Amino acid sequence: MDAKDRVDRAIVYPTTTKKLYSSVTDMQHYHFNTCPAIPAHVRAAYTSCRSNMNKERKNRDPSLLAPKEYWTKVGEDIGMIDQVADDGSNAGIKLIDGHKLVARSELPEHKKTLFMSDGTPKEKVEEDSFDKLVAEL
Repeated sequence: MDAKDRVDRAIVYPTTTKKLYSSVTDMQHYHFNTCPAIPAHVRAAYTSCRSNMNKERKNRDPSLLAPKEYWTKVGEDIGMIDQVADDGSNAGIKLIDGHKLVARSELPEHKKTLFMSDGTPKEKVEEDSFDKLVAEL
C-alpha cells in the first residue's frame, strides 16, 4: 500500500520498550478501526478481543499483568532492549543477539506469496499470515 493511502498510525516506531504500550494503544485507537486493509473478519475478531480489554481494572484477573507491564515484558521476551548512546541518551530500541523476531519475508507461508519463483517480489500479497491466524481461532 502506498504511504499516501495509509491511515494514521499504520507504522509506529516506539523509542523505548516502555513506550510499546502507548504505541499499541495509539494503533488500536487510530488505526485498527479505520484501516481499509483489515478484512472484516479480522476486524470482528479484534472487536471481540477488545471487549475483554475494556473491562474495569477491578474486574480483571489479578494474576494478569497490567497492560503497560505486559507490553514491556512482551518486548523483552522477544528480544527488544533499550539502546543507550555513548553519551547516555536514548538511542531507540534494538534487538539482542538470539532475538525471536523473524522477518515477515522469511516466514514459510510468505516465501511462496511474496516472491515469484525467480525471486522477484510480487506487488500484492495473496494471503496475510494474520488472516490465517485469526481463521484458526
